[in-house]
Amino acid sequence: MGEREGQACPVLNQGTGTGLSRPHRRAQVAALAGSEEWIADLRFVAAFRRYSFRNVVLIAAQCPHVTYVAGYRTWQDLGRQVGKGERTIKILGYSTKKVAGTDPDTVNP
Repeated sequence: MGEREGQACPVLNQGTGTGLSRPHRRAQVAALAGSEEWIADLRFVAAFRRYSFRNVVLIAAQCPHVTYVAGYRTWQDLGRQVGKGERTIKILGYSTKKVAGTDPDTVNP
């Protein structure tokens, strides 16, 4: 702790658990809500509302100007053709595992 021992930090508020005082939080939220970057981020997330937060972050990191994401076959169904040499946007997909049967040695009686 050193020389700062015993001094109160004006930003910290121990009662809330957040580490920031209420006026400081309000000022930060007001600054964020009015920023153009925040509005652009909200529009981006709204455009991809069907995707999980992780996939939206992946899309934004790989291609921030994208307006629509679809698989190769979906583009073809829409009457579009993916250009030769176009790069893919990688997102996380779900996977399922089919269990063919149970092992009789591992089943509890």
